[in-house]
Amino acid sequence: MLKPEVSIGTALGVSALVVGLHRGALPPVVDLRSTQPGTAEHADVNKARRQATWASIVAVSAISLLVKDIRVFIVGGTVAVGYDWWERMANEVQPSTGTVMVPERSANAIAKSGRSQQVVQLNPYGPAQTAVM
Repeated sequence: MLKPEVSIGTALGVSALVVGLHRGALPPVVDLRSTQPGTAEHADVNKARRQATWASIVAVSAISLLVKDIRVFIVGGTVAVGYDWWERMANEVQPSTGTVMVPERSANAIAKSGRSQQVVQLNPYGPAQTAVM
């Protein structure tokens, strides 16, 4: 176990490594938001995002095992999960509307499955946009 002042510096260094891995593997978030879901570019970005996330998880795990400090793992893992979520959401944005679109067929499939879930239309004036509550 490292001293707290060393542990914090190591955790911040591992977090910077995670950010560097994601920045090196993927385009900027503004470009991620411009990919059309369902296209080949969208699939390429998803593959690169998964690779960067797995590389981050391996790096965070290896470094935290080497220094034998759980704080390094917690901080680095949180940054890895946060970056993955941020890039995943940016990649799922519909460029024309600026919102994340849920396919209508998935909401209807949930409604027809007989579960006690309520399907609510979020924006009745725009494109088909639904959420399950």
